[in-house]
Formats: sequence, structure tokens, C-alpha cells
Amino acid sequence: MSFVENITNAIKIQIKSLMPVSLDKECEKAAETTKGFIFNDNMEVKNPIISPTTIKNAKGLVILTIGKAGISFTIRGGSGVLITRLPDGTWSAPSAVKTGGFGIGSQFGAEIIELVMVLTNDEAIKNFRELENITLGGNISAAIGSLGISAEASSTLKNASAIISYGKSKGVYVGASVEGAVIQQNSDANALVYGKDVKSEDILTGKVEKPEFAKSLYDILAKCEQTTKNSIEAKPDEKKIEDSSDINNLNKEEPSENRKTV
Repeated sequence: MSFVENITNAIKIQIKSLMPVSLDKECEKAAETTKGFIFNDNMEVKNPIISPTTIKNAKGLVILTIGKAGISFTIRGGSGVLITRLPDGTWSAPSAVKTGGFGIGSQFGAEIIELVMVLTNDEAIKNFRELENITLGGNISAAIGSLGISAEASSTLKNASAIISYGKSKGVYVGASVEGAVIQQNSDANALVYGKDVKSEDILTGKVEKPEFAKSLYDILAKCEQTTKNSIEAKPDEKKIEDSSDINNLNKEEPSENRKTV
């Protein structure tokens, strides 16, 4: 077997390891990913990649781990969960999702990207609830999120995209472009938990009971919202000043060398 074949097989094994095993494991992974984007090791909010307020205002979240690898072409695969905000303000049960594909490029080796996509409006929620396959930039608009609190202000603008994406590779923020990526409902993983007759729309509209194994994810999201509430109550004037200054920085883009295409 040639060197290239050995490398290719190793890459395929690594990509395969990122594909879903069970929804409970996906929820554990999603909880750790979300925590890493917002809190430090001491569970404090200091220089977060995603502001807790952005999570609080989100209509839904797609949390993925994606592997990209290749030699003269790239193999892309990943999995994660999707949750949406219910009318009572709580989160839905998690629905399993996956992504995959091929591309042409000069990449040699492998890379893993953690990705959080914030769904900002009802259009995004409607598409994810009703469609089995979503093409980002096709079915719904997507944009790269700004670091920290800047994203809060940008998400309030009238022309905000339906999805704002945040990526992290090797613990460092990267501007992760999701244009062209296809997100699929993972019906097989959902059927193992909820039954084969349960549709993703049922899961995301609160028609199925929230599983106990998703508690770690719900706990992290609850802490985000509590952190936001405490911050507003403690420093209302300072919060207004921060928001005002951040709006002036909305047009500052991330350096192109820090951007990734998922």
C-alpha cells in the first residue's frame, strides 16, 4: 500500500470517528462545546467567543463537531445536535443532525472544527423544522459571527442573517464560513431515542419529552441565561455603554487569514 493510500485511509478513519454514535453522546459533546465558547475553566465569562446574551436571544442552536481532511481533495464529515426555543422560553428536546461532503483543495492532513450556529429568526427555525436537508446560504442566509459582545449588537440589526456561525479550531476562534454547507436531519439517531415514527418537527416543537441525558446541555444554556440576567441587574449603566461602543465596531471584520470554510 502506498504512502498516499495510508494517509488517505487514516484520514477516513478520523473522519468516521466524528460521525454520530448516539444522541446522548452528541448532547454531552454539545454541552462541552458550548461551555468552551462562553466560559473559562473556572466557569467565568471572560473574553467569551459567544456572548451569553447571544445565547439568551437565540431562537435555536446547531452545535457541531466537523472534521476536514485530505491530500489533493478534502473529506468533510461531522455531527451534532439542533435545539429550538419553545413558546414558553424553554428549549426543545435535541434533534440529531449531521453534515458531510467533499471538496477540492491543497490541504494536507486533518483539522477538527467545533461549530456553534445561532439561529436568529423564525425563518431559520421554520426551515430546520420542516426540511430534512438545509443548504446554508441557499435555503437560509448565514454569516460569520463577531467575537464576544459585538455579536449581540450585530444580531439586533434589521438585515441580520438567519444564522450566525462561530467556529473554534485547536481552542482558538476562527471565522467559520458555513456558506454552501448542507445540514441533514439524522433520522436514524433520532429514531433510536424517540421512535421511528417521530419526526424532527415533533422533536423541535415540544411534542416529545426532553430526555434526561440532555441535562448537561440544558444546564450550560441555563447558566448562560442566568449570567446575562445577573450582569444586567448588577451593571445596567455599564451595559448600555458597552452596547453603544460595540455598535460602532460592527463593520470591523475578522482578518481573512483567521477565516475557515466549513
